[in-house]
Amino acid sequence: MWFYETTVGTFCIRYMREGYGLFVDGECLLWQRDAETAAKMVFQGTTGYAPWDTLDGVHRPKDLSEWRYREAI
Repeated sequence: MWFYETTVGTFCIRYMREGYGLFVDGECLLWQRDAETAAKMVFQGTTGYAPWDTLDGVHRPKDLSEWRYREAI
């Protein structure tokens, strides 16, 4: 699982049977075929989560290398 902490919540990308889910504070926002695409949507501000997508002047992670990775338990 990958985590990215922001001022509006913590994003998480994790693998599930449906694909890779993008979550914010435990709420599923969307599903993608790969984790990189989900991370790209956070960078582009196209997650469907208005508090993030409309936020100006914040650092947006360009790819998964800027996310914190932790093995699923």
